[in-house]
Amino acid sequence: MTATLGARYYLFQSIIADDGTSKKEIVAPKTIKVIDTFKTEQNKKEIAQKVEPILTPAEDTYIKNNYATLVKAIEQIRAKDANYAKKKDDMMLLFDFDSNYNKDYVLNYLINSSDEHLHSTLAKAKKTLSNVLNQGVTEKDFEKNNLNTMILRNSHFETSKGEIRVISALLEQVIVPNMVFDETATELAKKNAINSVAPTVVKFEKGDRIVFAGEPVTRVKKMPCKK
Repeated sequence: MTATLGARYYLFQSIIADDGTSKKEIVAPKTIKVIDTFKTEQNKKEIAQKVEPILTPAEDTYIKNNYATLVKAIEQIRAKDANYAKKKDDMMLLFDFDSNYNKDYVLNYLINSSDEHLHSTLAKAKKTLSNVLNQGVTEKDFEKNNLNTMILRNSHFETSKGEIRVISALLEQVIVPNMVFDETATELAKKNAINSVAPTVVKFEKGDRIVFAGEPVTRVKKMPCKK
């Protein structure tokens, strides 16, 4: 084994000069495959950098408590011994309406609907809230105004259009982004991406010129020169 390695080293030295250039033209005596380790590592780094940070839903007790507080305030206003105009003014303080079209409908529903209908709607809203939070809400969802679509998609299929308008108004008051960076999951995703990268293989067919005389011998071309 020592003699073999010594012979290969001597051959290697006889082919490549001290400055790293080839002393002579080298032609592949047979088909040779060489793994380009540098290119492979570069590909792995590029793939790892493309992995998006993984976000996971955080603790959502704060959001659910805010919803419970909103419901309690609505019930207290409904129970007041006051006329519709007064209740409407009080109810208005609980909401930040983006559309006057929804405002009057929602306020009328919350004030005048029967206890049975309201409790049913509030229960659906609570379930929808849990579904949305489990799916996860990001900053981008707010930037792209995706919240209404998410609420609709996570509502019960038997929910009426009118209820959807009320549920959306309720949940828009309490839902905030609940996704946090998951470092462990992101690192695992990067490792999996790196492991999926196949080695970059350089192939020299028999008779192919590997290097010219005087040409710098790259790391990839050194391997077939040793063979």
